[in-house]
Amino acid sequence: MQPVLPEVVREISEFVRGRDMMLDLYSATQFFVERENWSVEVRRSFFGLEPTIGSIDGLWQRERIIKATIIVRTPAERAGFEAFRSHFGDRLSYSWTNTPAFPGADFINIIAPGASKGRALRELASFLRVPLDQVAAIGDGDNDRSLLDAAGLGIAMGNASEELKTAADLVVADVEGNGVAAAVARLLG
Repeated sequence: MQPVLPEVVREISEFVRGRDMMLDLYSATQFFVERENWSVEVRRSFFGLEPTIGSIDGLWQRERIIKATIIVRTPAERAGFEAFRSHFGDRLSYSWTNTPAFPGADFINIIAPGASKGRALRELASFLRVPLDQVAAIGDGDNDRSLLDAAGLGIAMGNASEELKTAADLVVADVEGNGVAAAVARLLG
């Protein structure tokens, strides 16, 4: 995965300092937050991820950051993100995702321009020498669009947006309805 440029990571950490913004930074193996908050618990409970908690100052010198996430729930947080996006413009790429577990919360993924799940899938398939028409991909967020487009079989979860469902080759049950299990059973059946 193409990392966010170190100088941009430095600038991100400077931008969020003193603002009430929930920011997560991710390397290939860790995620970093400055303080404990409800989104940390989401990652613990759903994904089993334990954060590195502490100052993000200087992180850009020590870690290769591949993604940042800003979580927006309130009008003030939305205004903070809009200021962020206005400041960084096209030096970063943004994609939104939601989860039924936290309605009303936008998880905004921030990555290097040109980086995407679809690009990562194409590179992995090439490395493994697997033709893309033999690859299935499953997604539920708008940030999964490039992934589904790249795969030979793009599968949308039932809780995905209508736009993602329309782009998919197949739509299965939602997360609570075990849609991934249904997709795997259908592919192997």
